[in-house]
Amino acid sequence: MNAPSLQIPDPADGDSFVVKHALEVARSLWDCGEHRQAVVWVRRAAEAAGDGGDASRLATLARAAVDLGAPATSPPPSSRSAPPPLPKSTVPPRLPSRALPKPRLMPVPPPAPAPAPVVAAPAAAPAPSPAPLKSFERTPTPIEVRRRVSVKVSVRDPDLIVVRPLADGENAPAGTREAFLVMVDR
Repeated sequence: MNAPSLQIPDPADGDSFVVKHALEVARSLWDCGEHRQAVVWVRRAAEAAGDGGDASRLATLARAAVDLGAPATSPPPSSRSAPPPLPKSTVPPRLPSRALPKPRLMPVPPPAPAPAPVVAAPAAAPAPSPAPLKSFERTPTPIEVRRRVSVKVSVRDPDLIVVRPLADGENAPAGTREAFLVMVDR
């Protein structure tokens, strides 16, 4: 009669991040042949489930750790004498670098867009034209001027857009839409 193959338990939907992470590390170690290390991580998952207050998951994972830790059959006797057992440590051993799982990136929600600053138009003074650049000079940063306007499509020509400036506090007339006109001076 064949003994059932031992496996690391799969993470459950209700598991915390710590439990899921511990089980992923345990599975990775188990697949690399580091069975004792894997059992340590299954125990950590059980402890994390207990810390989270999930008693049934604690019992399931603790039972799995016991089943995984007990050999199904005794190992064949070695012709060489076995080295003395190492003293038990309460500190979990360090993971080998090849067994570390790949980190998973959690999606980050995009930041909320900042409201566009309103810059008052200059008082009817024309901007001076920039001096020609020499080949070694950097191009100047363009200056943006935003102006609140009303916009509508021309009745006579549908390809023509009529734009009129709005005074502070003035609403867009009926049949038009309010917009911002951004003028760039280079």
